[in-house]
Amino acid sequence: MILFGLSSCHYAAEQLEKENQKEFLDQLKVDSMHAMHKLETMNTALLLTWQKWQQGYDSAYLNKFYDSIFLANEVKLEKGDVRYMLAQLDSAETAMLLDSVQLYVWQVDYEHKTKKKNPKFRDGYFNVDNLIKGLNQSYPKIQLDKIKISNDTLYTEIKDSYYLGESIGSYGANAYIADAVINLTSIQNIRYVKIDFEDGSHISPGTWSKEEFENYTETK
Repeated sequence: MILFGLSSCHYAAEQLEKENQKEFLDQLKVDSMHAMHKLETMNTALLLTWQKWQQGYDSAYLNKFYDSIFLANEVKLEKGDVRYMLAQLDSAETAMLLDSVQLYVWQVDYEHKTKKKNPKFRDGYFNVDNLIKGLNQSYPKIQLDKIKISNDTLYTEIKDSYYLGESIGSYGANAYIADAVINLTSIQNIRYVKIDFEDGSHISPGTWSKEEFENYTETK
């Protein structure tokens, strides 16, 4: 009777161990599937959010957009997730990284009247706001500000235009205008760019059309 009892206990212990192992393996499988789903969602969220950033959306919108992707996929965000990257979009270090993206559609050669398309350009990646940002990065002494868009015209201004009007000559000033207008009119439905600034020795404020620069030849 004692041996029978011990055998029964041993058998019961083995079965319990097997059941525990099965339960553990089943849970591990579920956890692995959840982890894979979370990773896939995270990769998708980062890709889509990056595209939104290139379209000119600010960090507050990007955080909400990123969160909405996880919510839609029923994935719970945790403290250790890479979401912190998005929260740092306004930090100086991250800004330097993001600024390495060249925000232009056309590389304009004013002297030879040619233009070369940005190899990283994709339809929908660029809008007026980040193209202006790109121009201001390329010309730090000429800061262009958007006022509004009305119909097919983009209204802008340069508050401090001394460098444009007095320091770089007629050639440099007109080269800047060509670069700005060719790029900004590459945005759908923008045909004219009006730029207000103080009248200078080398250039005056005005409105420039897309057609004025149609003689520029595209190069590879």
